[in-house]
Amino acid sequence: MKKQVVLLLFLLGFFFISCETEVPEVDDTPPTFSFRVTGDGFDRTFTQDDDFANLQLNLRHDADYDIIYSGADQGGVRNITLRYTTDYIEFDDNPPFPAAPWTQDFSGLSAFVEWEGDRSNPLTGSILTGTFRPNGENVSTSFSFSVTDFGGENNDANTTTGELNILIGDFNTELINLSN
Repeated sequence: MKKQVVLLLFLLGFFFISCETEVPEVDDTPPTFSFRVTGDGFDRTFTQDDDFANLQLNLRHDADYDIIYSGADQGGVRNITLRYTTDYIEFDDNPPFPAAPWTQDFSGLSAFVEWEGDRSNPLTGSILTGTFRPNGENVSTSFSFSVTDFGGENNDANTTTGELNILIGDFNTELINLSN
């Protein structure tokens, strides 16, 4: 299974890195994102189409989870960002997290990992992978997602965002629909 995931990541990475694109004259289509979480018997991919206001991901304290986060836009991606709280989410640095060309910055108790596109050499997107461990008992936090495109030749950028609510504790990993 691990070999299949590595092969899939290689192919997806090759696809995104090799897919140079042109910034269109007009870009009214918002970018997309995908955030896959696997671990502790859980496997779910979240996208911009999910109803994040009514979802809560319960994560087991001290369990290991793998993520694959990507952002894409046919007219080129300007920026992809993942935000999280460093007190409660700890990414494994072996291999180094995040891998280049992604960068990480810290601001108080939070961190953001981001990828910056190049308008003179636009790409359709990028992929971030990593392993994290949630810390805390009955702690609420979140992952925040943001993807911005170049907005066409007029620079009127489109941004897609989402925020996945997380509860960390000593319980099974599961996705809860809060509207039920």
